[in-house]
Amino acid sequence: MKDKKLPCRIRECRNTWVWTGEEQVRWMREGKQGEPRRLCPSCLVTFNEFEDREVPCAKEGCTRTWMWTKSAQLAAAKRGQIDPPRGHLCSECGDRARETDSREMPCRVRGCTGTWTWHGREIVAAAGKPPAPRMCETCFARFRELQDQVQPCRVKGCDRTWMWTKGMQLEAAVHNRTRVPSRMCDECAAQMTTLQDRAMPCRSPGCDGTFVWTAFAQLEALVQKEAEPHRMCDTCHAQYSRLTDEAQPCRVPGCRGTWVWTRWAQMEALRRGKKKPPRRLCADCAKDVTALEPLEVKCKHDGCTSMWTWTPEMQLSAVKRGFDLSRYPERMCDSCKSFVDHAATQTLHCEKCGKDIVWTREHQLHVHLGKWEKPTVCADCHPR
Repeated sequence: MKDKKLPCRIRECRNTWVWTGEEQVRWMREGKQGEPRRLCPSCLVTFNEFEDREVPCAKEGCTRTWMWTKSAQLAAAKRGQIDPPRGHLCSECGDRARETDSREMPCRVRGCTGTWTWHGREIVAAAGKPPAPRMCETCFARFRELQDQVQPCRVKGCDRTWMWTKGMQLEAAVHNRTRVPSRMCDECAAQMTTLQDRAMPCRSPGCDGTFVWTAFAQLEALVQKEAEPHRMCDTCHAQYSRLTDEAQPCRVPGCRGTWVWTRWAQMEALRRGKKKPPRRLCADCAKDVTALEPLEVKCKHDGCTSMWTWTPEMQLSAVKRGFDLSRYPERMCDSCKSFVDHAATQTLHCEKCGKDIVWTREHQLHVHLGKWEKPTVCADCHPR
């Protein structure tokens, strides 16, 4: 029979050994079945360098040992392991482990209802201590398929990243969460611990309320190098939200234009106790009025040498109503107007018949200006 190459009996070894034809014949004569399992020459050399070792029992408190054979050491060496395997028990503890029933323990992943098996050998080795948390088989299989992912920091303006680990991804999958969580990088998280929420004054003039500038908002401002915010307190913001910008008529008579009374201006007015909008010019009138100059016009009353001012706004109103600016309107000066405002209508008596004579304020003004005389007789007694 021909020599045959057979694999080394050490599973981790890829070498072979030669089964000679003579050995094959002898094997068959002895009535043996199958093929023998032997070490390759290389493993045999290494095998002879080892000695059986006594290793302490894995159970805490047990002083006995178990034998780590040369074959087991050789297999471990092929796997690149130098130290003896952990968790092995002595023969007495091993017998006890075989008599101990396994237990189903909950999966360590939050939200998972699966279990993993805590075997009797592990229970004995624990010596009454609880087991380390583990995953169920389903979670562990999914965990092995995942990869850590680098995610951007949630703080605006920060270009650093944080690691979304496989464990975090697994827990999110168990809870059916598909969106990547929004988190801070380590540097921002560390800086966040040094900040506290701050009460900031309301931006509305005259308001003594405050708004909360959160620690996170402060962090974003620091990262983006922004100044402190100017905002409204909750009360002012609620009031501002209820208001709307209003179109108000232009104060120039004859103008159909409007101006916008903003919500902000309304809030300031309400704070001063005013509910009615102010009188203002529309945008067109505000532009047109700048092209006009104030004019000094002679008082309409004869005998008065004072002037009154025809303002640009009054001139603009005249234009809007279709008047010609070349024709000045007739109006009292401020002096005459003051006289009329302070005077009172008087009742005089006719010197002839005794009837009442109504002496109006404007008649009194004409007398004051030297153009009329104070009446002494009524119209009936006045000579025609």
